[in-house]
Amino acid sequence: MNQVAILMTTYNGEKFLREQLLSIEKQTYSHWHLFVFDDGSSDNTLSILKDFQERIGLSKVTIQQKNHLGCAKNFLSLVCETTGDYDFYSYADQDDIWDTDKLERAIIALKTLDLTLPALYCSSSRLINAEGNLIGKSPICKRPPSFQNALVQNIAAGNTMVFNKPARSLLMKIGVIDISIHDWWTYIVVTACGGSVYYDELPSLSYRQHANNLIGLDTSIKAFLKSMLRTWEGKFRTWNEAHIRYLEDFSDFTSSQSKMTLAYFKKSRHSGLYQRIRLLQKAGVFRQHPLETAKLYLACVFNKV
Repeated sequence: MNQVAILMTTYNGEKFLREQLLSIEKQTYSHWHLFVFDDGSSDNTLSILKDFQERIGLSKVTIQQKNHLGCAKNFLSLVCETTGDYDFYSYADQDDIWDTDKLERAIIALKTLDLTLPALYCSSSRLINAEGNLIGKSPICKRPPSFQNALVQNIAAGNTMVFNKPARSLLMKIGVIDISIHDWWTYIVVTACGGSVYYDELPSLSYRQHANNLIGLDTSIKAFLKSMLRTWEGKFRTWNEAHIRYLEDFSDFTSSQSKMTLAYFKKSRHSGLYQRIRLLQKAGVFRQHPLETAKLYLACVFNKV
């Protein structure tokens, strides 16, 4: 039976953690081991984790404490340092509620792909508030996952992601790097190296939106404007610089098509206006929604990509 390593990071998550742990415990697919890296919590998070570990057993739960690595580095540390032989790896946040068949559905979906190559499952999410009430759904992606999309957009939250051993090996080869978002990086790496992505339009969990969320999935006009502000403040360009730098370090493993796309994308960021647009088109990059792609090209005009 395939074994799954669930990779969870925690930080002052006492308010919602018990509910998330219970949803993991109730999974219809039971061949899992939960690995938790706590990032220096000062509340009752560790006590909740240890109570769960004592009840479920050391054979199912491993807890380690880290020293304020931050979300992305904490998750990448888990990817690199998790011990044991596992067929699949699943990211997990501390404050969501998994559907009982989340792991089972992901594994069934992944087995439709070529598992000798890197493979990634992700899905949409239903959005809930702090009280657990439904407040919406994440946008549905209609265009096929690809490196051209991954370079400029992450299609799903990391809490929905499950990936196979070859994908994990790729992430380990680059290691714990200084990036902002671990799940976006996972999507980029898998597609850059010719891997496959299975995007599931059906939600696999309830993604909690609350004041302490590090990254949420607010789909309102306000969120769109915040996204525009991040672009104009230069955050999007800074993220792209980091991705390009690490992908070039990773070039021995990337496909020839990905190398060409990356070369056009990189060159477009340091060219004149006409060349920027032409090279972005040659790179073939796109976002899932036409309005988002239009925003991308508008950012390109102002050299914010």
